[in-house]
Amino acid sequence: MQGLRCASHGRACTHTLQLLALSVVLALRFSRPTALVFAHTGAIRSARRQAGTVKRRARDLTEASNDIPPELERSHGTSELAQKYEQLWNLLADREPASVDIPSELHEVGPPTPRPAWQELGRLVTAFETPKSLHGDKWVTIRLDGCMFGTLTKRMREAGLIGPGYSDDLGEIMQLCCRAMLDEFKGNLAYTHSDEITILLTPRLTTAAGAARDWPHGGRVQKWLSIGASVVTALFNRKLAQMAEERGLQLPDDIIAHFDCRVGEFDSLQDALALMLWRAFDCSVNCVQDGAHHAGAPIDVVRSDFSEKLKWLHKAGLLPLKPHQAYGSLFVRTMGEFDALVPSTNETVRVTRRVNVKVNDGAHGPRNLLLLPRYGMSFLPSDGDPRMELRTGSFWRYAGPSGTGQESNREDDSRDDRLLRAMGGLLDRPLKEKRIDTGGDERMEWVAADMQGWRPDMEDEHIASSNVGDEFAGCGVYCVFDGHGGKAVSKFCKQQFMPELIQTTASMGRSKFGKNKNKKRHCGVHLEASDLEEILKASFHRMDDQLREPANAKVLARFMGKVPTGAIQELEKKLANMHQRSQTGKLLDGEHSEMKESFIKLQKLKQAEKGDEFVPDTVGCTAVCVVVRKQDVITANAGDSRAVMCRAGKALELSYDHKPASETEKSRIEAAGGTVEDSQGVPRVNGNLNLSRAIGDLEYKKRTDLPPQEQVICSTPDVVVRDLTAEDEFIVLACDGIWDVMSNQDICDFVRPRLEKGLELKAIAEELLEHCCSEDPSKTQGLGTDNMTVVIVKLKESPAA
Repeated sequence: MQGLRCASHGRACTHTLQLLALSVVLALRFSRPTALVFAHTGAIRSARRQAGTVKRRARDLTEASNDIPPELERSHGTSELAQKYEQLWNLLADREPASVDIPSELHEVGPPTPRPAWQELGRLVTAFETPKSLHGDKWVTIRLDGCMFGTLTKRMREAGLIGPGYSDDLGEIMQLCCRAMLDEFKGNLAYTHSDEITILLTPRLTTAAGAARDWPHGGRVQKWLSIGASVVTALFNRKLAQMAEERGLQLPDDIIAHFDCRVGEFDSLQDALALMLWRAFDCSVNCVQDGAHHAGAPIDVVRSDFSEKLKWLHKAGLLPLKPHQAYGSLFVRTMGEFDALVPSTNETVRVTRRVNVKVNDGAHGPRNLLLLPRYGMSFLPSDGDPRMELRTGSFWRYAGPSGTGQESNREDDSRDDRLLRAMGGLLDRPLKEKRIDTGGDERMEWVAADMQGWRPDMEDEHIASSNVGDEFAGCGVYCVFDGHGGKAVSKFCKQQFMPELIQTTASMGRSKFGKNKNKKRHCGVHLEASDLEEILKASFHRMDDQLREPANAKVLARFMGKVPTGAIQELEKKLANMHQRSQTGKLLDGEHSEMKESFIKLQKLKQAEKGDEFVPDTVGCTAVCVVVRKQDVITANAGDSRAVMCRAGKALELSYDHKPASETEKSRIEAAGGTVEDSQGVPRVNGNLNLSRAIGDLEYKKRTDLPPQEQVICSTPDVVVRDLTAEDEFIVLACDGIWDVMSNQDICDFVRPRLEKGLELKAIAEELLEHCCSEDPSKTQGLGTDNMTVVIVKLKESPAA
């Protein structure tokens, strides 16, 4: 098999024997022409030479993705398919989104439309996907679909390659494959969801300059089928192999993805866009079905209608779904202007380059493509469309006048190198991109925002909802999880804490309220504060129990993420150098504790590199959780994340930090066999952790003769209950990255006047993060360099509101 190569990239591919056999099976399996996935290098080179002229001519054919001749853009199809498309488009434009009784910010729901109409649309579309040859005046589509992906993903989970439920990694791979197809076929528009990709190409008419528009690869349908399936199959499997290698796994021979490919030819733009609309509807339905199925929903829920499944996901705390999972990804191939660096002169110049822009990220329009008609937007953005504002601002490394720009994306450039420089330290500049969620109801409005800042990785997570489900109807639940030693435990808590809290609350409700159906259903509202205190403590403890379960080891390994290339070797060299200097008495003051921390970090990295089994012995997170009910606010806290309420302009503590220096904490630590040591002026548990309570850190919780609350590091929260009054204005939860910079009163004095001026919560949160982020760590002695997360909850009955 020497010389077997990827048909689209010319790179050596793993599992070559199996893939060659698979290509033969594919050719025999399908009645329509289907791609042979791989071919011999010589044949590929020959095909490339034959297509060379076509490719050179094609460079002039698409000066912009929206370079559609006006007469084509205005033309409307008269076919039965075009009429069905117009009918559904008008229904989507005229009708309100379906009412599902969940906050709209958690899931964008499209307007209700008759299902038979979509089935008829699909039947009409597929009738156009059987062309023998392509014509220059037609609209052309390419559609790829994964084969037996349900079985494939099941095998991936069994092998530990992905965790339960939706996989972000597979979603990223599908988006990468989608962009590769846009580039390969000089497409104009592409949509991908689940295991599907759809590409749209505009007609190749004569341009104003008189140049003929030729189809890529000579417009030969068989060639398109072959190359289309080859590109996606090869790239997908190559990325799977990389995933397995990064996780230290051996990829089983039976895990090989393959895709079939079909080409369509349409008379009008409306005909072609009908395919896009049909696939967007399929995504909107299947995302909820798959979300409920993979989350282990009861069979009656899985078999129920769309709204019931969505309500169940909401009640289980599983909304919002990941954006790509919920809505798919729509890409436009266009021209963009970029700042570029000329290395020889160190000058910045402005260049124009072809780019694939994702236009349904929610920044300037809806994520759900079924809402485009209500926004007055189309699938194909035109110049001036607000979604195309995303075209500017990237950074390219300039390759010279005759070269092509190579996207550098400075935020992620040489990430491994930056991480290696920053092991135990800081990045060369802060990452200020912010993740922001907002929501609310008639009683409260909230914003949750976070920023990575100077740290080499983002270890914070949060939960925010003002309408959790039946058990907490009308209540708000807000949490901040600040990870240390890695992000695995904070991510695990984000995923598992709410389902655990709801389940424990429901169990308590059944035992307390017996036959009172209303109180049982809304038990979180009616339970005594002392009952919720018990529930919160049990939920915190259950997080540790779940972290110990072997079944969760692979999930935690996935959450821990990739170990940067060379990171282990770099730390080993650093430790060897320190050890050598310690033997000769040349170790500087303070380097003894650094040496110890580096050794612990080395163990973490080696544990994470194994991938298949990860137990968070030295990885954990602090946790603060606030439950806002009509009559009171109940706060549970373990660690040094904090919550505060502004009452008539004054800061009122809702939680208290847990530090080793506290006499209460120190007594428990020493009674359990631990120590509190001073390390460069900072009290640390066993000379390492500078906090005394946290979820995770299982190394400190191995005394089987002691209950959870008496371990060296315990996850037992302190619970504070405050009755609400008419003077209560807002609540702020944040990690220590915020509280290290600002005091409780500082936060109240920062937020309150901005609320009084009528500023939106989102703007206040963004300004707060910027305010706390250090401009120069050397001048702030390291303050303002941590990950930062803040949740602000405005109580609408307050005077400030």
